[in-house]
Amino acid sequence: MKYKFDVEPQRPDVLHAELLKPFTVFLVNGGRLGTPRGNRIEYKSTKGKSVFINMGTGELCKNGKEQYTLFLRAYLRKGFEFIKDLNKQADAKIAAGSQCFVVRVKKVAA
Repeated sequence: MKYKFDVEPQRPDVLHAELLKPFTVFLVNGGRLGTPRGNRIEYKSTKGKSVFINMGTGELCKNGKEQYTLFLRAYLRKGFEFIKDLNKQADAKIAAGSQCFVVRVKKVAA
């Protein structure tokens, strides 16, 4: 007997601190540019709606929740290699001083 597991994430309200860097790269790879706005970071796209991440609490706006769900779905289907690859990209962008990549890991709630 074969089993089919189709695991789908429930739209989370809060971004987990350990997934901040890979999620940020996911947004940048999707064509968004990060801009600090007080205690939030706005990832703006020319084609779609902006994604806001509250850096104090990790809360996401409605569009951010939808993007986070897509990110988690890709993570569930592709495995931990997906996260490792995004983390490598994040480290390279940080080292290069990329202006479109904004991340503050220490302030996000777990």
